[in-house]
Amino acid sequence: MKECVFCQIAKHEAPARIIHEDELVIAVLDIDPISDGHTIIIPKKNIPDIHSLDSDTGKRVMEVAKMLAGAIEKEFSFDGSMIMEVNGVFQDVPHFHLHVFGRNKSNDIKFSYPENTNSDQDNLAKNAKRLTNRMCAKN
Repeated sequence: MKECVFCQIAKHEAPARIIHEDELVIAVLDIDPISDGHTIIIPKKNIPDIHSLDSDTGKRVMEVAKMLAGAIEKEFSFDGSMIMEVNGVFQDVPHFHLHVFGRNKSNDIKFSYPENTNSDQDNLAKNAKRLTNRMCAKN
């Protein structure tokens, strides 16, 4: 079975514009960037999704994301930055990765919410209880 492209990048077997590399992660420019400096942080070991992410790797991913967000904002004069991770049906590569990209007020990047989000207080209380119980049960 062929390795995923992110495993190949981590082993330097596929081309990539490397921004950062250490023993746990590699950060490379996205080949289809949302904005200048759009970078993907990839664990070197194959971790299919966030549910499989170990604490040490997760901590390192976030440390690198913090450094990258600052570098991207300063280098490309962005007003801020965004961090994005996708699991399941919308995950294009079955290997956990985190996107870090710059944002300006003028960026045409929109995330829309449906009009009816069930934001009444009773529903919010029920959802808070459900999630609290689920987290106490350790999923």
